[in-house]
Amino acid sequence: DALKVDDVSVVDDFFLMGGNSISAAYVCFQLGIHMKQLYSSPTPLGLVMVLLASSSSVGSDSLLRLNSKKTREIIQPKIPNSLHCKSKGLHFRNEIDGYSSTLHKRVKTSSSNDAFRSDESLFRDFPAVHKKCSFSRFNNSTHQDHCAGYSKGIDITMTGSGQVVLQELWKFNTGACVDASALVIFEENNLFLFIGSHSHKFFCIDGKSGTVIWETQLEGRVECSAAILDDFAQVVVGCYMGNIYLLDFSDGSVCWSFRTNGEVKSQPVVDRIRHLVWCGSYDHNLYAIDYKNHSCTFKLACGGSIFGAPAIDDMLEKLYAASTDGRIVALEIKSLPFKSTWKLDMGAPIFSSLSITECERN
Repeated sequence: DALKVDDVSVVDDFFLMGGNSISAAYVCFQLGIHMKQLYSSPTPLGLVMVLLASSSSVGSDSLLRLNSKKTREIIQPKIPNSLHCKSKGLHFRNEIDGYSSTLHKRVKTSSSNDAFRSDESLFRDFPAVHKKCSFSRFNNSTHQDHCAGYSKGIDITMTGSGQVVLQELWKFNTGACVDASALVIFEENNLFLFIGSHSHKFFCIDGKSGTVIWETQLEGRVECSAAILDDFAQVVVGCYMGNIYLLDFSDGSVCWSFRTNGEVKSQPVVDRIRHLVWCGSYDHNLYAIDYKNHSCTFKLACGGSIFGAPAIDDMLEKLYAASTDGRIVALEIKSLPFKSTWKLDMGAPIFSSLSITECERN
């Protein structure tokens, strides 16, 4: 990966060498890649091949696909000059889509048993991100255009044992149980957290200090995680009263809302190509909402309540959703009217969200 470690090998694993979610987010900013790509290819060699695959997909019709077996078959002379292995660490240069960025990250190893500690300096040292970037559940990331590369490094001290001690920086009482995961937004030197709770309130919190930037009272309890629109101007979230809200990023005011006939516990999924928000409801329907024109363009009866988030395959132009009646449904979403292509009965209720693998498209 892009870990800065003495005597690093092209097959060393980023996470086995001490990488965590924060440092992984930093790496993805640097390289302009999806978090899933880092998790699926956590070695320096694997990341280089991911970057080459992205580069080739931009410049030609051929798409380089990787799996772990193929990665092992690649011999070292094929490693491009963009990967520099030095005794003092690794440097990556990413020149995909017309911009370059150099990752310079150092991890010092120690033979002592002192564990890694995180404090506010980790946030203070985070370099400015000139484009907005978001991170959400399942390491889903969204970038406004391209994230500008930055070269400032973060020094992290690790021990040989790899033990990690978490240190509380701040805490905030939302007023009730929190079942949602936070939506994390990076912008310049700012870190924003968006999260709701069963108090009916939805919050925007300064991730560095824990200070509430704004809060909005919604009609019902909030269990689902939020999502961000492609222009980063509005946040999407649902509530138990069946509403799907578009909230203003800056002050939390309600820009528009759409009413379903059941609780909305499913995390909305933003379809940037078609300018739609896909979201399920406990009224057994999956909705496609046009967030530009503020209208519902499509509704699909799924036979059961929808708890998990659907998954979109942009390459094949398909969408997959699961419901508590145990069925997974596939949708063709090339153009309206969207149509169901197949259904699969799993034999038991499905509460989890769906995910699509990068390489096999499964």
